[in-house]
Amino acid sequence: MAAGPAHSSHDVEWSAPVERSIVLASTPRCGSSLLSTAMRRTRKLGRPFEFCGRDALRELRARFPDQDLAGAFAELVKRRISRNGVFCNKLHFHDALAFGDFDAMRAAHPNPVFVLLTRDDQLGQALSLARAVQTHQWQAGLQGNGREAVYDADLIEGCLRFVVATASAWRFELAKRDLPWIELEHERTAADLPAAVRRVAAAAGVALDDDDIKTEAALQRQNTLGREDPWRIRFVAEAGAAWGFEIPTVPGAAPPPRRRGARVADALRRLADRISP
Repeated sequence: MAAGPAHSSHDVEWSAPVERSIVLASTPRCGSSLLSTAMRRTRKLGRPFEFCGRDALRELRARFPDQDLAGAFAELVKRRISRNGVFCNKLHFHDALAFGDFDAMRAAHPNPVFVLLTRDDQLGQALSLARAVQTHQWQAGLQGNGREAVYDADLIEGCLRFVVATASAWRFELAKRDLPWIELEHERTAADLPAAVRRVAAAAGVALDDDDIKTEAALQRQNTLGREDPWRIRFVAEAGAAWGFEIPTVPGAAPPPRRRGARVADALRRLADRISP
């Protein structure tokens, strides 16, 4: 089995104070791996990986068994910085909940800058997620479970709810605390990866030379069917006329019936379990 993100084989050989953290506040299937690979190649924007996925945290706790999560993560941060003292974590919202609360998550990332990663085409994002949760192939070229993805309208709808909800959750939590962030949409990032890397560097206060940005063939792209995707065409055709999304009640108004909302919340939690590697 390959060594995970917390394994000692990935430790850096230098020691430096942590000057800045970059939190890639991501949503599943938003192109975060593409950006992370390009950022690692600069050698100045940390060594971004998914450090808080379920398997990664299990590995982290096993490596530092005498530490609580905050202590173990602090040990990891010291071992994953670039020489200029920058740490970067690719953090899905549902994985961030492992810290217990927002303040604990923020404290675990010294001097953080937040970069929200989204997609304009959220239905395409949901379709990609629905395929990945079935095949476990999270990147092109990586081996999955050998299963073929099959069309499942309920799964696609659940994935669509999930990507919309988690992107909104990041915006809500940051706005609630009046914290600034920059937002990178996958479509624009993929079209001009060097520009996206420069935006992250500028937000983090890191100077990059042109030679630092090496983005050619960073990653293979997986599904490029776009608007011609048969799953998309079928899902849209079957969407129906009824409203399908619930929003919170306006303060002071009568609360809505809770039964359907509870079912949706339970479904989202189950989906989060499926997509956290």
